[in-house]
Amino acid sequence: MRKIQTAAVAAGAAAALCAVNNAGAFAISGGTPAPAPSAAVHLHVSYPPDNFDCTGALIGPHWVLSASGCNFGDLSKYPTTIDRGDGTAYNVDAAYNSPSSNSDVALFHISQAVPAPTGPPSDPAASGYMVLTDKTDALPAMGDTELVYGWDPSSLNKLNVKVTRFGTEPGGPFPYISGSDCKSGGCLGPADYGSPILHNVNGTTKVVATSIDFSTVDDRVHCDSEASNIVPQRDWIKSTTGI
Repeated sequence: MRKIQTAAVAAGAAAALCAVNNAGAFAISGGTPAPAPSAAVHLHVSYPPDNFDCTGALIGPHWVLSASGCNFGDLSKYPTTIDRGDGTAYNVDAAYNSPSSNSDVALFHISQAVPAPTGPPSDPAASGYMVLTDKTDALPAMGDTELVYGWDPSSLNKLNVKVTRFGTEPGGPFPYISGSDCKSGGCLGPADYGSPILHNVNGTTKVVATSIDFSTVDDRVHCDSEASNIVPQRDWIKSTTGI
């Protein structure tokens, strides 16, 4: 529980700093609106008095990939739902954190099948379930531009982020990837925790990481966000979800 409370405190601080430059900013600011319903889902944890919102990737009819900081463990005490932005809420009936101590990836199981969105194919989150990167796929490189989706309380936004550095933590080729979002004119906020980061692999846009942190500096120049790479967790994800 301590880890989640710490994440929430950091999220609040980052939101306040973003609001200095963009009044009322809560989630992605400076990005562009994304169509809904979407496979970039809004994940809501009932955690009174403030509750807790995240973003996740709908990777199949019963599974959402997000960050472990969005998993409060006791679903009877902290009921959790997801929605695609079309007004229908789906109950999470189980949640699992990666067994790796070097990962912040989590999986959420939805009891009722969630339909894949059938929007324009031009938007990677609006048409079908999100595709996960495979262990054999080429990984992002320094300077690559990636796409991230995130929810504020009422709308879904997307933002281009540039890969500017890699973490040095053990556990895989780069278990953490950091992309400078403010250099692209935007900022990630608390509801973007767990946001899917998408990488183009031979013409197919795939989820390569989930956002897990954001900078306490927001001057639209130096702000960056850290993410957890899913590649080292692919075997666990497949064994848990079949995907």
